[in-house]
Amino acid sequence: MGRWLVPVAAAAAALVCGVAVGQARSGDAPRATGVVHARSYTVSYKMPFDVGVDGVWKPAERIDEVRQRVHVPQHLGELVTITPHGAADVLWYRSAEGVLRNVVIERVAEDLLHVETAPSREIDFTYR
Repeated sequence: MGRWLVPVAAAAAALVCGVAVGQARSGDAPRATGVVHARSYTVSYKMPFDVGVDGVWKPAERIDEVRQRVHVPQHLGELVTITPHGAADVLWYRSAEGVLRNVVIERVAEDLLHVETAPSREIDFTYR
């Protein structure tokens, strides 16, 4: 399973390559359940913002984004969909066995994320 860079706010287009959510800001990592936080990183790129009346793109401006990396355990499976829940988004995964499991990420409107699967080993389930 590869990396996910999914616009959480655009869940319909989500099932491609990752999670990019909200506005970049410094500060604490977003609160999440079911994921492990990793180092953050900055990505810089140039992109024109508008087309003039003459149909020509205006000069590109540099954009800097700080993204917080979060790792989702690989045994959860493939990302199926994303649903909103108040100030949080719920990422739903389906395992190879057909089991649905969720991951909750809060403050999605405030943080840019990079969600990636990570190998999970020695998995034990304790049922109550």
